Order: sequence, then C-alpha cells, then structure tokens
Amino acid sequence: FEAALKGMNEGDITSEPVLTRFGWHIIRIDAFIKGRPLPFEVVHGRIADALEKAAWTAQAREFVDGLVMSADVSGVDFRFG
Repeated sequence: FEAALKGMNEGDITSEPVLTRFGWHIIRIDAFIKGRPLPFEVVHGRIADALEKAAWTAQAREFVDGLVMSADVSGVDFRFG
C-alpha cells in the first residue's frame, strides 16, 4: 500500500488496483495533511489501552497454550506456529 502511494500527488488515482492483506484497492489521493507529534498528555490513554490489550492477549495465549499442552488428547497435534 505504501509503495503505491510513493510518487502520487493530490488528485492522483492508482493506475492499477493495489493488493493488501485486506483485499484489492484503487487509491485516490484527495489531500495531503502534514502530520505532527502529539503531546504525551493527548495520547497516554491510548498508549495505556494498547499496552493493557497486548498484555491481556499475551497472558490469554499463554494460558490457552498451557491448557492445550496439558490436555490428554491423542491423535491431534495442537502445537501452533
């Protein structure tokens, strides 16, 4: 997706569809808005939420992996990854 954006200007449309993990896209650049760093006070809540979600996800995965590995099931390989 980012590679398709390089060299495009406002008003441009991609000459061919672009494949991403979400499917095919035709991209049109309506406007460029220059980004800026946000103050920590503005984003600290979102950062905290993201860190908490990541911690919960990691712990849940570890818990489920432990349950799967301790289960007494034969004939199936439960190892992932």
